[in-house]
Amino acid sequence: MGMITGREYYFVIVGHNGQLTFEMEFPVVDAKKRPYSNIRHLNQFIAHAALDIIDEQMLTNPQMYLKVYINLSVISGNNKL
Repeated sequence: MGMITGREYYFVIVGHNGQLTFEMEFPVVDAKKRPYSNIRHLNQFIAHAALDIIDEQMLTNPQMYLKVYINLSVISGNNKL
C-alpha cells in the first residue's frame, strides 16, 4: 500500500433519527485511483461516534452551535450539519 499524499474531508448531513441525508468526500477522487480499499463505512462510523457525543451534550447545553467538540451545527428539527 502506498502513502496517502492528500487530505480528505468528509461532510455529512444527518437527519433527526440519525439517518444519512447527504454525504460527500473532499476532494472528490475516482475510486479506482485511491491507493486503499473502500473505507466509506469507516467515515460513517466515525461520524456517528462523534454524533453520539454531540447528542449527549445536547441534553445539557441549550446552544445550537457546539464548536467545542467538533465543527457541528444543530439546526431546526435536530438535524445536524
